[in-house]
Amino acid sequence: MKVEKLFILIIALGLALAACTTPPPEQPAPEPPAVVEPEPTPEYIEAEDPLVKITQEEYDKTFAEVEAVIEELNTTIKAKNMQKWESYLTPKFRSHLTSRQYLAELNDSPLLKRNNITITNLKEYFDTVVVPSRANVRLDDLKFTDAQRVQAYMTISNKDNVKENILIYQLEKTGADWKISLW
Repeated sequence: MKVEKLFILIIALGLALAACTTPPPEQPAPEPPAVVEPEPTPEYIEAEDPLVKITQEEYDKTFAEVEAVIEELNTTIKAKNMQKWESYLTPKFRSHLTSRQYLAELNDSPLLKRNNITITNLKEYFDTVVVPSRANVRLDDLKFTDAQRVQAYMTISNKDNVKENILIYQLEKTGADWKISLW
């Protein structure tokens, strides 16, 4: 009987100890693996050279820069400030405008011949060609040759009310500035 009482006491003590122990901490449910979204593929703007990749962000940034330059050029041309206008020309473009060959081609155009106009220097070119044709242009589209050279277009409606893009400037980034250029 003592053995039975001892056995019962041991079992009771074991149950009491088991009841007093703290249960193991609950393991948090494992979190589902994070969904890794792939990096969005950048959208590229078509450039003249298929190897040149221009992102939408680069296009938008360049558009804003060029638009500001064109607005400044409009103001400069309206004020007939030739000296400031010349500061927007690359040396290559300035040289082209004053070359004998270009002036001969320009003077041979039907519009100048019909109006009996001859242009012999940069000042006459500015007064006769630039002031009437570039004082109120706006930027509607850009075409990239590469990251440093763009063609600026304005959309107009022709006589048949068909929209067409006309080239208003070829611009080249030299340092931090966009300049009217030729390539």
